[in-house]
Amino acid sequence: KLESAGVNGTVRRWLLNNQHDFVEAEITHKDMASARYCLVSNAIVGIIPVCAIGATSYKLYPAWQELAQKYRKSAYAD
Repeated sequence: KLESAGVNGTVRRWLLNNQHDFVEAEITHKDMASARYCLVSNAIVGIIPVCAIGATSYKLYPAWQELAQKYRKSAYAD
């Protein structure tokens, strides 16, 4: 959750406002260990997939490139 870590950044806001399957949630280490996909984001790099954290590997989010491109287009519109 935002009050525990992170910031109310531009990518976070865009994802929550524009992607119906993205939600903010409290997660545990156990949740991360059983997750199928993992993405990280910030205003500089946009949205990128995470392949592994320690011994936990993640599948490539199928639409990550499309998602990242949509964000870039909206971020640099105007």
